[in-house]
Amino acid sequence: HTFLMNGLIQGVKGLLSFMSAPLIGALSDVWGRRSFLLVTVFFTCAPIPLMRLSPWWYFAMISMSGAFSVTFSVIFAYVADVTDERERSTAYGLVSATFAASLVTSPAIGAYLSAWYGDNLVVLVATLIALADICFILLAVPESLPDKMRLNTWGAPISWEQADPFASLRKVGQDSTVLLICITVFLSYLPEAGQYSSFFLYLRQVRHTAA
Repeated sequence: HTFLMNGLIQGVKGLLSFMSAPLIGALSDVWGRRSFLLVTVFFTCAPIPLMRLSPWWYFAMISMSGAFSVTFSVIFAYVADVTDERERSTAYGLVSATFAASLVTSPAIGAYLSAWYGDNLVVLVATLIALADICFILLAVPESLPDKMRLNTWGAPISWEQADPFASLRKVGQDSTVLLICITVFLSYLPEAGQYSSFFLYLRQVRHTAA
């Protein structure tokens, strides 16, 4: 049931991300980007040590982490705060390139450490890197949204329209250009997400067949 379990986890995670993204975005406009960057990174990385402690807690945590795994949204908002319009595309490209670099290097490093030292070291190193990332945000990353630019003050209520994920979908259809871009992105990520969710199962089957 590996494929089914992975599909359920990714499905729940994606659904929670869709439901929570507008709320987190609205709250970051009020409370600042740094706090929510810290929260999203923490909950995205929280399931890592559970891989070796409890598989069921790991499945539960990685599914529920979808409610906070919108780090990219917060990062793009952060970039928009600290760059002007002509520099923004380049900055977005650098963020995406950094993410791609991690996808290239981390599987290779993980496979090497696993082959030579075992899976426990891989989980330990990943956990330490996650902790280092959290410490880096706490100590080195400044707030990008000045108080005077925040929409409201601390404790101000967030309207349902700001937190409603379906309101964003309704607004998409009001601009034909935005609608075309959204359809393009959706059709691009749809097969990619399916391939990503089943790729490791495919590798396992290929390895067993070759053996």
